[in-house]
Parts: sequence; C-alpha cells; structure tokens
Amino acid sequence: MLIHPDFLWNTPLANTIKHYEFFDYSVNEALFLSEKEETTLYNIIKNIQQEYHAAIDKFSQHIIIRNLKPCLTIPSGFTKRQFITRKITNHKILDRLESIASGLF
Repeated sequence: MLIHPDFLWNTPLANTIKHYEFFDYSVNEALFLSEKEETTLYNIIKNIQQEYHAAIDKFSQHIIIRNLKPCLTIPSGFTKRQFITRKITNHKILDRLESIASGLF
C-alpha cells in the first residue's frame, strides 16, 4: 500500500508516523504473521480500499487516516511478539552459523 505524503499533510498521523520502527527495517527483513494476525490486517486494508474506491466526500481522508492508524500500530505489537518468540531460535541459528563459519576460516 502506498500513501502519498501530501495525503497525510497537516494531520496528527503526519507527525507520529516517523515513530514507527518498522520503517527502518531492511528490505530483507520480514514480519511473520499468524493466520489471525494476517486476517486482522487484511480487514483493515480492505476498509481502506473500500473507502478509497467509494465516492470521495469531505470525510474520506479522515476515514482512511483513521484506518491507517491501526494498520501501523497493530503490526508494532506483532513485531514485538515476533522478537520475543523467535529470540531463542535466532540464537541457536546464529550459534550454528558461527560454528560453521569458524570451521571455514
């Protein structure tokens, strides 16, 4: 989903959007979603799409931005969950990778 910065201009979201940490992720980093989490985000995005394709009125921007906010905040919780649940697994993989790499050099 792409949103032009002008669409957010002069809204509270324009000032707070830079605080979401996942905008700093590398292209090769990913958020792994459970089926329930995926459905949650899909429903929010579907609401945004429906408003975008509806007849534009004076409330359209407000409605879209109101739906964008949870689309940004909910994945932040998913991200924190992911780092907590995968922390131990990642250490095991890193240990294995380091032992393989040390054997090569």
